Amino acid sequence: MCGCSACERCLPYRCTTRYLAVSRLSCTAAGSVITDYRPKLQLLCLAGNREGFLASKRRVAGKIHVLIIATGSVASVKIPLMVEALSEDDRVEVQVVATKTATTFFKAEDVERMSEGRCQTWTDEHEWSSWKQMGDPILHIELRRWADIVLVAPCDANTLAKIAGGLCDNLATSLLRALTPKTPTYVFPAMNTCMFEHPLTAMHIATIRDVIGYKVMGPQMGKKLACGDSGAGAMTDWREIVGVVKGRADDIIATYTSRPLEQNTV
Repeated sequence: MCGCSACERCLPYRCTTRYLAVSRLSCTAAGSVITDYRPKLQLLCLAGNREGFLASKRRVAGKIHVLIIATGSVASVKIPLMVEALSEDDRVEVQVVATKTATTFFKAEDVERMSEGRCQTWTDEHEWSSWKQMGDPILHIELRRWADIVLVAPCDANTLAKIAGGLCDNLATSLLRALTPKTPTYVFPAMNTCMFEHPLTAMHIATIRDVIGYKVMGPQMGKKLACGDSGAGAMTDWREIVGVVKGRADDIIATYTSRPLEQNTV
């Protein structure tokens, strides 16, 4: 490899020494433009800046737009499976927002492959990559405008506490803070048993459910966790989470996609 961390993640133009020699490919840092001088074609490196996300261009009439927020629980390994199952439904469009820790457990490339390129994974590094001046789109606002339903799955203890406290220090929590009360939002806690049984966790869940108005489902009880402990804390089965969306799809499509985009904002 040439040592460029951007190109190591860039599909399908991997920056190998051989490819550089043949194609005279020039690359610098993540977010740079990769230029093949022979056809004079510019390719945007997938590891850096992406084309700005605009809800008005991404929303598809007659479909439900599902936004999955993945956080730092090992249950995030299920994200590609959830995306694949949802993408198989012709009524559903999916996008994923991942915290920095969540990306430890799955690859954005797998999400894109499972959805045949329809679903992207958005992280903190993309938040301001397309913003240059006043009036330019802001990613967490555009994703909020795009979403008809939000699934925080899995929701680790850290993000649970942030939501309850109103913090918005990353893309995921900024998006959640910007949601309108009309957007159905489901939270699926996933954490170690002792963390779940901590008294603050019950307070956080109560705040999220009773004050903010999100629906909290799970965790599973009496299951052996990835850490080896047994007890409460495992995320609701991913198939059940997919079922929540599919079970409400027609109702949500009728309710949320029939109104103009401007009414899906604040």
